[in-house]
Amino acid sequence: MKRKLIDLDAETERRLSILAGSNGMSLKKYIEYILFIHGNEHTIKIEKEEKKKKEKVQNQLSILDEIDRNK
Repeated sequence: MKRKLIDLDAETERRLSILAGSNGMSLKKYIEYILFIHGNEHTIKIEKEEKKKKEKVQNQLSILDEIDRNK
């Protein structure tokens, strides 16, 4: 696990503290939770986008192969 220092302006810290308290968490735990969820959601999206790109390339290569066979 890595440690990171972050800077928050007073208003952001106040708002996040309120949200953390309403979720029964400390501010630190709440920020870690938000970042964990956000990071994992984007990982899934990135993997899906990469898979779509690979499939698109494979489809294009298949079309090119088909064209070459028909010549």
